[in-house]
Amino acid sequence: MLADFLTMEEHAAGHNTRPTYCFLGDGRFNMGRSLMVMGSIMGSDVRVCAPKGLWPDAEVQGIAREHAERSGATITLTEDLDEAADRHWLEQLAK
Repeated sequence: MLADFLTMEEHAAGHNTRPTYCFLGDGRFNMGRSLMVMGSIMGSDVRVCAPKGLWPDAEVQGIAREHAERSGATITLTEDLDEAADRHWLEQLAK
């Protein structure tokens, strides 16, 4: 996971932004959970988009939110694809 985040930080350099990403899928399993917790540690803007029943469990959400308070990360859990994709952010990145 650390190598993935270093790559994201490298690609975000020069955009005056922190790594921002959306995990789209079943957040109850390892990738959704790991990306949410690691992103919260690294100060990222993390978005998990899935039906509510597929969100990471409350314990993992709590761990991520505790780390986010310290790192300044943003954690968004949503069922809304438009909210998760944040069209405004995509437009800014394209500039």
